[in-house]
Amino acid sequence: TSISKEMLEQEIMPMVKEFLQARGLTLSEEKTKITHIDEGFDFLGFNIRKYKGKFLITPSKESQKKFQRKINEIVNSHKTIPQESLIRLLNPVITGWANYYQHVVSGKVFQKMDFHIYQKLLQWSLRRHPAKGKWWVAERYFHKHRGRSWVFAAPFDKDGRQELYPIKWLTDTKITRYAKLKCDANPYDPDWTEYFEKRETRLMLQSAKGRNTIVRIWKRQQRKCPYCGEPITRNTPWRVSEKVVHGKTERMLVHSYCGRNNVQPFNNEEYEPVS
Repeated sequence: TSISKEMLEQEIMPMVKEFLQARGLTLSEEKTKITHIDEGFDFLGFNIRKYKGKFLITPSKESQKKFQRKINEIVNSHKTIPQESLIRLLNPVITGWANYYQHVVSGKVFQKMDFHIYQKLLQWSLRRHPAKGKWWVAERYFHKHRGRSWVFAAPFDKDGRQELYPIKWLTDTKITRYAKLKCDANPYDPDWTEYFEKRETRLMLQSAKGRNTIVRIWKRQQRKCPYCGEPITRNTPWRVSEKVVHGKTERMLVHSYCGRNNVQPFNNEEYEPVS
């Protein structure tokens, strides 16, 4: 941001172009525009703007429309498949979209998308049984699940008892604000290594995929720190670190104090890259 449009055009833009040119890159004239922060702009599926003095990042209107079209396409092109099969097609799409927007202001948008999915699935259910009443269809395809009514879910038997395989709800995704980066942090400065390693560890712990990756690394290292050879447990401070092996960067778990002391590894075993 800048105090004036003229400053951006005459001072900031030339600096950005010079910075990119030195690295063999260019600024796209077609995709680059200068706009007022109150009007906002779309970038990578996000709408970024200032609203009533507050800076907001939300899923863009176009991204919402694309998601709705994707849901419609899946439902409309699979009118006769079993309920469970339809849920298996939709859930990865719903989960992926929710995960992408879980770090911004998405609560109301998630509610809107959930309602759209519910409406499409209700239409899909009614269309399959035109001779049946609405309540008959509702009892067949919609159930009470974990305190929530009218959940589109497919019953199945597990160990002699009936379970439900439900559609995902975007509003079940916890909104977690993305941790701001310190303005003077430099990933190329060795003095900031510990800061970035701790930050990476926190980010990985926020997602199931990240937690699974950490567990895989931990088991691959036989649950031990490669620096000191002692066990890594929940009672010993640890973090995710990196090292270069045969020109490739791989992650490892180390005790925090071992990383700070930068001691030599306890053994020379080279763990396979996991990232």
